[in-house]
Amino acid sequence: MDVAAKAQSVTAPDLAALVVRVAAGERQAEVELVDCFRRGVAVLARRHCRPLDPAADDIAQDVLVAMLERVRAGAIKEPAALPAYLRTAVIHAAAARYRPRREQALDGPDRIGERLADERADPAASLAARQLAAAIATLLGELTVPRDRELLRRFYLLEHDRDEVCAALGIDPGHFHRVIHRARQRFGEILARHGLGTGPG
Repeated sequence: MDVAAKAQSVTAPDLAALVVRVAAGERQAEVELVDCFRRGVAVLARRHCRPLDPAADDIAQDVLVAMLERVRAGAIKEPAALPAYLRTAVIHAAAARYRPRREQALDGPDRIGERLADERADPAASLAARQLAAAIATLLGELTVPRDRELLRRFYLLEHDRDEVCAALGIDPGHFHRVIHRARQRFGEILARHGLGTGPG
C-alpha cells in the first residue's frame, strides 16, 4: 500500500487538523498522525530496501519520527504534501543505506552522485532533484557510447547497485571500477562543454 493510498482514509481537513493539534503539543494527535502513515511507510521502506533487510523497519521508524519532529516544529506548511514528503524521505533513507558500499567501488568523490545526493537530502527539494535528474538524463544522451549512457543512467539515476548493473550490461564486476571511471570521464567532458563541470577528473 502506497503512503498516499493509506492517507486517503483521512480527509484533507482532518489531516490539516491533526497537524495543527500536533503543533499545539497534543500527544494523542501525534499517535493518530503517525498511525495514518505507519503502514504505508513500512511497505514503502521494504519496497526500496533489499529483500528481507531488517533495516527497512528502522528506516520506516526514523522517517516517521522525523516527520513528527517537523510537524511539532511547525515546519510542515502544507499537510496535504505529507505523503509526498514521506515517500521522498523513505527513498532517500533507503538510498543512503546502500550508498557507502557503492562509494567503495569508486576511485573518489563523484560530482554527479554528490549533486543528486545533495538535492535529495531534503525532501522539500524533491522537485529540484527531479529537475536535476531530468537534465542529467538529457545530457547523458550526448554520450556516443551506448554502454556509457546506460551504465551511468542505471548506476546514478536509477540507483541500481554494482552487481545489478554488471549483470544487465554484461560487465565483468572486476572491471567495473575501470569501466565506470572511463564513462565518467567522457561524461565530464560533456558537462564541461555545457559549463557544468571542469572536464575529466
